Amino acid sequence: MMGSNYGGYGGFGGNSGGGGGGGSFGGGGGGGSFGGGGGGNFGGYAGYSGGGGGGGSSGGGGGGGGGGGFFSPGGISASQESPSARGRGTSTNQSLRPVTIKMLLEAKQLVPDSPFVIDENELSLCTLIGQIKSINQQSTNITYILHDSTGSIEVKKWIQSDETDYDAAQRDSCHVGSYVRIFGHLRVFQNKRSLLIFNIRPIAGADEISFHLLEVMYVHRMLIKGMDNPGGAHAPMDQNSVYAAGNGNGVGGAEMAMNDKLPPLHQQVLNFAKQYTHLDEGAAKSDIVQRLRGQASEATIREAVQELLSDGMMYTTVDEDHVKACGE
Repeated sequence: MMGSNYGGYGGFGGNSGGGGGGGSFGGGGGGGSFGGGGGGNFGGYAGYSGGGGGGGSSGGGGGGGGGGGFFSPGGISASQESPSARGRGTSTNQSLRPVTIKMLLEAKQLVPDSPFVIDENELSLCTLIGQIKSINQQSTNITYILHDSTGSIEVKKWIQSDETDYDAAQRDSCHVGSYVRIFGHLRVFQNKRSLLIFNIRPIAGADEISFHLLEVMYVHRMLIKGMDNPGGAHAPMDQNSVYAAGNGNGVGGAEMAMNDKLPPLHQQVLNFAKQYTHLDEGAAKSDIVQRLRGQASEATIREAVQELLSDGMMYTTVDEDHVKACGE
């Protein structure tokens, strides 16, 4: 496959895998059941069970042959870019953004405590896929180190007292060496970037990785090129149109974008939360309970809130008691 701005992808079906060209996002690599990732600014991804990919200008080196992981074991140590002016301005939104770790490490921040910016759009809620390198479990929280061949980052999840059995089971199935999808917010603590997440789960399969990488590239190109803009000018896009804040099963917005398929109570909770998107803290869970008390018990309402959080349709803000609806 010839190179381009996106590069080429290796074969996903055959054992040999197709080689890919270079480019901003790297080309597809050599052999292996799912092909190897090539070089490029976004790093190479090694084959699922075969040959490795080539290095790039700032990407990771390829994985070794025979039994390699989804991602290259090499990778980079991405440096943080210095804060700079936002130029043509930024777009503020609460959409779910598919990213790589390198993008998070290089996201710009104009001043301390200001929103991070990627592609001149403020970053709110993000999702990524990586391999767990280490786990440190405490009584109140769990800290993971995730690696995705473009870099490594610390990820923290607070254990909620009202955590459902399903969420607990998903969390317990995430162990060192496994590949997981996480949903959360980029934060800075003691001059170190990390992710504060509200959901972590094992990936469904190799196709989810491929789909995630395509989404990362697609959203990036949409934002910097202003696709479908006749004037060709930079136009902030509604990321939710590309990647709806769904349950993260690798199917993008098609599965969860239709809110009318939600149970009535869940829909009411979501609609109420949307009324508070103008506030930084969003809606208080206690206010949601108070408003909908006539529809269901407090326990049932809080369970609905938790399920919407777990599905990625809402997220916590200033603390665990305040939420916002995604895509608003």
